[in-house]
Amino acid sequence: MPGPVGFAYSCDDVGTELECSPTYTLNNFDTEGELATFVDSIKGIPGWYYECNNRIQYPPNLVEWDYNACVENSLLIPEE
Repeated sequence: MPGPVGFAYSCDDVGTELECSPTYTLNNFDTEGELATFVDSIKGIPGWYYECNNRIQYPPNLVEWDYNACVENSLLIPEE
């Protein structure tokens, strides 16, 4: 599905039923690592997904991480 980066990705609660238009391909992943690998392959940039501004925020991401700590440790300018 088109989005600001050329496609959309998100995290939904376990058990959520998902569907999309036949125009698009819906991919499901069991781990954030699997999603990250897939997103990085689409972008063509290894590690792109785990950059602070690209990673799915917690929550809804099931993996707990802190955006502000990520920014402080990466020299990125925080998004508004």
